[in-house]
Amino acid sequence: MTDVDLMPQYGLFERLRGFLPKRPPCEKCLYVVPAFEGSLDVAHPRSKKELLQRFGNKKHFRVYHAVAFRKNQGATNINRWKRLPDEDELKPAYEANFTFGYECFYVGPHTVPRYRERFIGYGFTRNVQTLESHLAGYK
Repeated sequence: MTDVDLMPQYGLFERLRGFLPKRPPCEKCLYVVPAFEGSLDVAHPRSKKELLQRFGNKKHFRVYHAVAFRKNQGATNINRWKRLPDEDELKPAYEANFTFGYECFYVGPHTVPRYRERFIGYGFTRNVQTLESHLAGYK
Protein backbone atom coordinates (compact mmCIF):
# COMPACT_ATOMS: atom_id res chain seq x y z
CA MET A 1 0.00 0.00 0.00
CA THR A 2 1.39 3.37 -0.96
CA ASP A 3 0.25 6.92 -1.43
CA VAL A 4 0.37 9.23 -4.42
CA ASP A 5 2.88 11.55 -2.76
CA LEU A 6 5.20 8.82 -1.49
CA MET A 7 8.57 8.49 -3.19
CA PRO A 8 10.19 5.13 -2.36
CA GLN A 9 13.86 4.68 -1.61
CA TYR A 10 16.07 4.36 -4.68
CA GLY A 11 16.36 0.70 -5.65
CA LEU A 12 13.55 -0.49 -3.35
CA PHE A 13 11.77 -2.38 -6.12
CA GLU A 14 14.89 -4.39 -6.98
CA ARG A 15 15.61 -5.06 -3.32
CA LEU A 16 12.04 -6.29 -2.78
CA ARG A 17 12.35 -8.57 -5.82
CA GLY A 18 15.34 -10.16 -4.13
CA PHE A 19 13.74 -10.26 -0.68
CA LEU A 20 10.20 -11.57 -1.22
CA PRO A 21 10.99 -14.86 -3.02
CA LYS A 22 13.39 -15.83 -0.21
CA ARG A 23 10.73 -15.45 2.49
CA PRO A 24 8.82 -18.51 3.67
CA PRO A 25 5.17 -18.33 2.60
CA CYS A 26 3.21 -16.11 4.98
CA GLU A 27 -0.33 -15.34 3.90
CA LYS A 28 -0.87 -12.79 6.67
CA CYS A 29 2.47 -10.93 6.71
CA LEU A 30 2.74 -7.24 5.89
CA TYR A 31 6.24 -5.83 5.49
CA VAL A 32 6.23 -2.21 6.68
CA VAL A 33 8.36 0.38 4.92
CA PRO A 34 9.39 3.28 7.20
CA ALA A 35 8.06 6.57 5.84
CA PHE A 36 9.55 10.05 6.02
CA GLU A 37 8.71 13.45 4.61
CA GLY A 38 10.85 16.35 3.54
CA SER A 39 10.67 19.64 1.75
CA LEU A 40 10.52 19.66 -2.03
CA ASP A 41 13.71 21.69 -2.39
CA VAL A 42 15.85 19.07 -0.62
CA ALA A 43 17.31 16.20 -2.65
CA HIS A 44 15.89 12.75 -1.99
CA PRO A 45 18.38 10.76 0.14
CA ARG A 46 20.00 7.85 -1.67
CA SER A 47 20.65 5.76 1.44
CA LYS A 48 19.58 5.22 5.04
CA LYS A 49 22.86 6.78 6.17
CA GLU A 50 22.18 9.94 4.17
CA LEU A 51 18.60 10.09 5.46
CA LEU A 52 19.70 9.78 9.08
CA GLN A 53 22.33 12.51 8.64
CA ARG A 54 19.55 14.91 7.65
CA PHE A 55 16.83 13.50 9.92
CA GLY A 56 15.08 15.78 12.41
CA ASN A 57 15.82 19.05 10.66
CA LYS A 58 12.43 20.54 9.74
CA LYS A 59 13.92 21.71 6.46
CA HIS A 60 15.14 18.23 5.62
CA PHE A 61 13.43 15.04 6.81
CA ARG A 62 11.20 13.82 9.62
CA VAL A 63 8.85 10.89 10.23
CA TYR A 64 5.89 11.04 7.85
CA HIS A 65 3.05 13.06 9.42
CA ALA A 66 4.98 13.51 12.67
CA VAL A 67 3.35 16.91 13.06
CA ALA A 68 -0.05 16.35 11.41
CA PHE A 69 -0.95 13.04 13.11
CA ARG A 70 1.73 11.50 15.34
CA LYS A 71 -0.05 8.13 15.66
CA ASN A 72 0.18 7.73 11.87
CA GLN A 73 3.62 6.09 11.89
CA GLY A 74 4.05 5.55 15.64
CA ALA A 75 3.81 1.76 15.64
CA THR A 76 6.61 1.55 13.07
CA ASN A 77 8.94 2.54 15.92
CA ILE A 78 11.32 4.68 13.88
CA ASN A 79 13.77 5.00 16.79
CA ARG A 80 14.22 1.22 16.77
CA TRP A 81 14.57 1.23 12.96
CA LYS A 82 17.24 3.97 13.13
CA ARG A 83 19.42 1.74 15.36
CA LEU A 84 19.38 -1.16 12.88
CA PRO A 85 22.50 -1.64 10.75
CA ASP A 86 22.32 -0.20 7.25
CA GLU A 87 22.44 -3.26 5.00
CA ASP A 88 21.95 -3.73 1.28
CA GLU A 89 19.89 -6.89 1.67
CA LEU A 90 16.36 -6.50 3.02
CA LYS A 91 15.26 -8.69 5.91
CA PRO A 92 12.52 -8.56 8.54
CA ALA A 93 13.79 -6.56 11.50
CA TYR A 94 11.05 -6.64 14.13
CA GLU A 95 7.29 -6.87 14.47
CA ALA A 96 5.37 -3.61 14.71
CA ASN A 97 2.74 -3.61 17.44
CA PHE A 98 -0.52 -2.28 16.02
CA THR A 99 -2.02 0.81 17.65
CA PHE A 100 -5.24 2.60 16.73
CA GLY A 101 -4.56 5.29 14.13
CA TYR A 102 -1.61 3.44 12.56
CA GLU A 103 -1.28 4.17 8.82
CA CYS A 104 1.70 2.16 7.71
CA PHE A 105 3.02 1.80 4.20
CA TYR A 106 3.58 -1.87 3.49
CA VAL A 107 4.19 -4.64 1.00
CA GLY A 108 1.74 -7.50 1.40
CA PRO A 109 -0.37 -10.13 -0.34
CA HIS A 110 -3.36 -9.41 -2.56
CA THR A 111 -5.59 -10.93 0.12
CA VAL A 112 -5.19 -7.97 2.49
CA PRO A 113 -8.47 -6.10 3.13
CA ARG A 114 -9.12 -3.66 0.32
CA TYR A 115 -8.59 0.06 0.63
CA ARG A 116 -12.01 1.68 1.00
CA GLU A 117 -12.16 4.22 -1.80
CA ARG A 118 -15.43 5.62 -0.49
CA PHE A 119 -13.40 7.55 2.09
CA ILE A 120 -12.90 10.74 0.16
CA GLY A 121 -10.71 13.49 1.47
CA TYR A 122 -8.17 13.53 4.22
CA GLY A 123 -8.03 11.28 7.24
CA PHE A 124 -9.11 7.84 8.41
CA THR A 125 -8.41 6.17 5.09
CA ARG A 126 -5.32 4.00 5.34
CA ASN A 127 -5.70 3.63 9.10
CA VAL A 128 -9.13 2.01 8.59
CA GLN A 129 -7.52 -0.44 6.18
CA THR A 130 -4.69 -1.06 8.64
CA LEU A 131 -7.23 -1.65 11.43
CA GLU A 132 -9.20 -4.10 9.26
CA SER A 133 -5.97 -5.90 8.37
CA HIS A 134 -5.04 -6.15 12.06
CA LEU A 135 -8.51 -7.49 12.97
CA ALA A 136 -8.22 -10.05 10.14
CA GLY A 137 -4.99 -11.40 11.66
CA TYR A 138 -2.38 -9.70 9.49
CA LYS A 139 0.87 -8.78 11.20
